[in-house]
Amino acid sequence: MARLRWRAARGAARPSEWLRRAAFVGSLVVVLALLIWPIVAAVDGLEHARSAYALAAAATDQRAQLERAVLAARDQVAHVGTGRTAQVRSFGLRIKLQQAVEGLEASAETLWHCVSDLREVVHGDMALHATLVDMATELAPRVDAFAERLRHLSTVDHVILERMQEGWPRVNTLAIEDGSLRRDAKRFADLAAVAAERQLARARNRLLISVFIVAAGAVLGLIALHRLHRHLGLAQAEAMATRRDLRYMADHDEATGLWSRTWLKSRIAERLRGSRPAAVVLVTCDGLRTLQDGCGETAGAAILRRLVERLAAAAQPSLGIARIDVDTFAVLLDPDRIEPAFVGAAILERLSAPINAGGARFGLTPKLGWARDSVSIDSFDRLLSAANLALGEAKRTAGSGLHGFRPALRERLQDEQALQSALRRALDCGELRLFYQPKVRLTDARLVGFEALLRWQHPERGLLTPGAFLWAIEGTSLEEPVTDFVTQAAIDQLATWAKPAALAGTVAINLGAAAFATRRPLRRLLDAIERAELPPGAVQVEVTERVVLNEDPETIYARLTELRTFGIDVALDDFGTGHASLTHLSRMPSDTVKLDRSFVHYVDRFAASASITRHLIATLHELDKKVIAEGIERREEWIWLKEHRCDLGQGYLFARPLPANEATALIQAPDLRPASRDRTAVA
Repeated sequence: MARLRWRAARGAARPSEWLRRAAFVGSLVVVLALLIWPIVAAVDGLEHARSAYALAAAATDQRAQLERAVLAARDQVAHVGTGRTAQVRSFGLRIKLQQAVEGLEASAETLWHCVSDLREVVHGDMALHATLVDMATELAPRVDAFAERLRHLSTVDHVILERMQEGWPRVNTLAIEDGSLRRDAKRFADLAAVAAERQLARARNRLLISVFIVAAGAVLGLIALHRLHRHLGLAQAEAMATRRDLRYMADHDEATGLWSRTWLKSRIAERLRGSRPAAVVLVTCDGLRTLQDGCGETAGAAILRRLVERLAAAAQPSLGIARIDVDTFAVLLDPDRIEPAFVGAAILERLSAPINAGGARFGLTPKLGWARDSVSIDSFDRLLSAANLALGEAKRTAGSGLHGFRPALRERLQDEQALQSALRRALDCGELRLFYQPKVRLTDARLVGFEALLRWQHPERGLLTPGAFLWAIEGTSLEEPVTDFVTQAAIDQLATWAKPAALAGTVAINLGAAAFATRRPLRRLLDAIERAELPPGAVQVEVTERVVLNEDPETIYARLTELRTFGIDVALDDFGTGHASLTHLSRMPSDTVKLDRSFVHYVDRFAASASITRHLIATLHELDKKVIAEGIERREEWIWLKEHRCDLGQGYLFARPLPANEATALIQAPDLRPASRDRTAVA
């Protein structure tokens, strides 16, 4: 148990599977981020470097364009300078031309003076005069033509001067723009160079940072991978530990530390495959579940622990003990080493002794069934089925019991299955009947009601009592429809009796475990009472002590409390046959308690039985409950019970169970005292 609690605590402290997966995914994401981000940063740095180089190239292109523009401006200035030189030269020529013109004019004037002088000189010489006139006439056009050419040259020179005067400001502007362009080009080139240097420096820094981050990421990645490897190793170790724990939990019972059904199945299959014999002893205790539920968690755990200790001490030598159900244990034996019946007898003796737990003593009734492998029992399922058949036989016997498997039990199982099939047919064919046993007031033996009892009118075996067939449907799907049939038939008959107000008493209906498993049967009972327009007090529900203790008591208590709120009387049947204590009796929501016939039989002859029954009747009256005695067959029993204030009774002394028509006739004569000789004896 300590080992189990330690494993449970370790399992609680261990991180869950999804948390380990989340840690693994988180570590992987961090590693990928540390590896990818430096690469992205390096790519970003390279993009910036590429932008810087492009900007520098653009600046170089701009600078080249500006230099070409400056060269063009220089060509224009040179061209204009050439024109200016030509102007200077033209100006000198003009001066020379003017001087020539002036010389020519002076020469012409001198010539005319000479001509005049010659006229005067040669006035007398006509021949010479004519010759001079001809020379003057010939020379005059030539002088006029030369003067005209000089005047044309003067005009051209004037136009050149005007054009030079118009172009000179442009030359000055070009010179100014040339200087500005030179300055702007130099400034732009300087700025582009600075920007390129900055971009290159930034790209270089980013590249260095990226290299550093890549290196750091690689280091961190290696660290993360190392940690991840370590965590994976831890996770693997944890998974192996978890598998071991799960294997332990699968092979062991959590509450007791015993082996589980899974382990038992594997061990039996292993032995049978290896042609080694195997035997199983199934152990259960009546009332164990009720004791655990009623005594509280601490006391219930103590009872279970003491039971396991005794079982382990008695089941030696065994191959292992497994807990296969809440209150069922299996002891695996090697039948060649020890006889299973001997081990079963030792277990029966040890478990029959009362158990001390929580300052109180608790008695258990052990039931054991065993079986061993054979030619027909060659698997786990068949071996366990055989042991279960033997255990079922032990449960049917009163008190403690030990039974071994025999083939007749399998035949009984086959008979049970055949009986269930026949009962299904009987339900469909209407072969089930209700008989009614009268209940009388013991003071005067007057009829006060009936108990509805089920009978089966079998086509071959005749009329069967419940003991012949109800055992076959307990815990099966047939139990609920049979309960519904009994409920509906009893309500219908009670409605028939109630219309003329012939019956002033109640009709008791027995309900089994199936009626309390769900709310449906009780709901159908209430609906049937409502449809028949019966007062709820006309119906009494009887539930046996075995049903209350073997099932979930709290659930049954809740269902019975609900019935009482509708006015239905509740009776506890067969009291004294199980292990119900007065504590359970005080808690149970019942109005009536029916004493089992074991308390009534020969109560007038045995002092011990008389003392127990007398005190029990007194205690029940103090708990404000009516007392009904079952199985009254002798006048002496009736007299004794009447003297000790037992309220009601039923038995063959007054009447046997009767069909509905005979019960109707009995209602007309409700005095059920025995014959006149018996009445005389009683009086």
